[in-house]
Amino acid sequence: MKWIPVSERLPNKQDDYLVTIPLDNNSTYVDVLHFHKGKFYETDSEWGDVVYDDVTAWMPLPQPYKADRKTENSSETPNNCEPFD
Repeated sequence: MKWIPVSERLPNKQDDYLVTIPLDNNSTYVDVLHFHKGKFYETDSEWGDVVYDDVTAWMPLPQPYKADRKTENSSETPNNCEPFD
């Protein structure tokens, strides 16, 4: 997937999207926001729905991870992990 600048186009359906937002210190914040009626919203904010007018780019969310059944049902510990106590 590629980032789509909002200057090129906006999403064509209401959904959640991965977005980039510039910060004052010349860095970029990545978040998931909801797109509806031409605007990006944070819908779970303690202040109610917050509109983000400074989104610079967006992309659809990736598909959720799905472990293959062999790995998911395995009792083996992966090589790079230590078991929890």
